[in-house]
Parts: sequence; structure tokens; C-alpha cells
Amino acid sequence: MTSKRSLKRLPGLLFALAFCVSLLMTSVSAVNTGSLTLSYGQDGAEFNIYRVAVLSNGAYELTGAFAEYPVDLSAADWTDTAVTLEAYAQLDSIAPDGTGSISGGNVTFAGLEEGLYLVVGEDTTSDEYRFIPASFLVYVEGDVTSVVKYEEIPIEITTVSLEVEKVWSGDTKAVRPSSVTVQLLQDGEIYDTQKLSGSDGWSYTWDGLDASADWQIAEIGVAENYTVSISRSSNSFTVTNTYQTETSTTPSDPTDDTADTTSSTGTKLPQTGQLWWPVILMGAAGLLLVVLGFLWTKKNKNEK
Repeated sequence: MTSKRSLKRLPGLLFALAFCVSLLMTSVSAVNTGSLTLSYGQDGAEFNIYRVAVLSNGAYELTGAFAEYPVDLSAADWTDTAVTLEAYAQLDSIAPDGTGSISGGNVTFAGLEEGLYLVVGEDTTSDEYRFIPASFLVYVEGDVTSVVKYEEIPIEITTVSLEVEKVWSGDTKAVRPSSVTVQLLQDGEIYDTQKLSGSDGWSYTWDGLDASADWQIAEIGVAENYTVSISRSSNSFTVTNTYQTETSTTPSDPTDDTADTTSSTGTKLPQTGQLWWPVILMGAAGLLLVVLGFLWTKKNKNEK
């Protein structure tokens, strides 16, 4: 009798066991972490990293403190996207998800959640040059290494002029606002605020600025149904507002723009984000239960 009762309980016990194992493994996968190693030739340079987006249903979505910014991550120029998000991070004093300094040519950020990260480095100087690391975006999944690119500016240059120009895309004048507001940031602090409109050619120039400062442009109060993208070429900023008329497509990989990025295997970073092994495990467990149930039923019939 005891043997028969145990046999009857076996399928239920196996199902409970399979369910618990699946929950445990799914929990482990949810906290799966990776690392990001930055390679850069200026020891002492400090870098901040920000987790700005995650993959959801095959598309990037801004997350955390960046979730509400009007920045389109699909079909984007990743260099411009990095410049845009960096300006907002400075404007709103967003706390980084990691801070570290280059030592021996490298710095590693460990224990990172999977996601799209913004990397921002500080300027350093030598007797002759100022070294300005390029901000960039990198997807962290597993262990990732990026070689940071940079620009050299002669230290003898003490002042600089900066120009900002507004560009419109995908809209008509009928829906376009009559003006926009941009802010010039000096080392993360608001230095000046300007309104751009058609009467001034949608542009403005600042003269006599401190060349040793970190200058950024941010657009505030972006009009409804528009996204913003900021590109920089030397001392000129272009702020593009794009009118959104339909759902955008999945973007390309954020690599090769401002950093050389590889995974621990030396390949380009995969853009998956979907873990399939819990599904396979549950499928195998389900198949096993079906077989055991069939055998159990057959055995009961034979005993009767």
C-alpha cells in the first residue's frame, strides 16, 4: 500500500521539484552580472558609467533616471546619442552607476547589470596638450573591453568660441514650435540659457569661453512628439529635433563609433537579452512528467 501511495505522489513531487529548480535558475539569471574594462593611455583619468537603457522585446528602452528623456535609441547615431545623454546627466546631476580611475592603462567596473551603458571620462593635461576622452555607449553582457578614443588640444589655446544650431527633421512648419530653449553647461553647471528661433536663424554663438572647461549643450522643454539628438564637431553643436510619426525600429550595435569594444571572446557584443535555458529546462521537465504520468497510468491499469 505504501509503495502504491508513493508512486501516486511521484508525478506531483517531480513537478514541484522541477518548478522550484526553474524558479531558482531564473532568479540566478536575473542577477547575472558582467564587467566593463576601459583601456586608456592617461593614468589618473577618472571615468563615470551610467546604465541608460535595457533591451526589451528586441528594442532598447531608456531606464532609471534616463527613462523620461526625449531621446530616440532606434536607428540612431550612437556618438550623437552619447553626447545628448551626457548633457542630460550633467544638467540633472544624475549619480553614476560606477566611478573609477585609470591605473596602469586600465580600469575595470565589475558586478554590472546587463544593459546599455554611457561612459564619460574627464579631461587630463600634460605640459603641451589637453586630452579629451570621447563619451560613448557600450552594451554590457558578460565581460566587455573598450579602448577609449580621445582628442588632443594644444594647452596654449586658452579661449574658445562655441556655436549652436537648431535643425528640424520629419516635420512641417505647421507643427514646429516658434522657439526652443538651450542651455550651455560649464563643467556640469548652467552657464547660460538662450532661446533659438527663426528670427536669429535658429543659431547662437558664445565667444571668449574658457578652453579648459568641459562645455555641453542641452535642450530643455522639448516640444511634444519630438525627440532630440545633439552632435558636436569641434566647437559647433547641432541640436536636431525629429518629429515622431510612427514606432521606430531596433537600433544597430553601439560599437565602432567612439570606442573599440569587444566581449571576453573577442567578438562584437551580442544584442540578445533573452535567456532561453529556463524555457528549455521547463520543457524537458514537462516532457519527463508526461512520460512518468503515462507509465504510472499504465501500471495502475495493469494492477487493476
